[in-house]
Amino acid sequence: MFGDNVQNEYDTHSLWTFKVIGEYSFALRPQGNPTHYHMGGLSVFNFMLTKEQAELIEAQVLATGCRVEFWQVETQTVEQHAERLALLGLTEDGAVYPSTKCNNCYWFDPMMASFCGREAWPEETIEQSLLSYDFARKDEVDCPVQVW
Repeated sequence: MFGDNVQNEYDTHSLWTFKVIGEYSFALRPQGNPTHYHMGGLSVFNFMLTKEQAELIEAQVLATGCRVEFWQVETQTVEQHAERLALLGLTEDGAVYPSTKCNNCYWFDPMMASFCGREAWPEETIEQSLLSYDFARKDEVDCPVQVW
């Protein structure tokens, strides 16, 4: 339907890995990707493709008489996406770090509401950190927020 911004697996580019086995040589160069050569034996290569393009590559390889396996490379999980946004300071609720020093601190934990592991981590983790790491002790002393 016109105007819809819905993308499906056939029009979204993602990273695909191909494993080709066979004695015949050939080259592949899908649009927007570098050329990859199979010179016989075993070859492994990656392309940025839509699912439809990946299926076309599979058909081309099979037509050469070689065997092919292909799979879409795993993408980040929902949790990893949330952590990446938090590390960039782009949380959904618009929260900001309590200090400009936070993101360089040993205790910095973007997955905690306060961004502070010194405040939120289990007591045994805090104690072991203070016993084991000079950086943890220094950052605890130098903290301009000290909310714990």
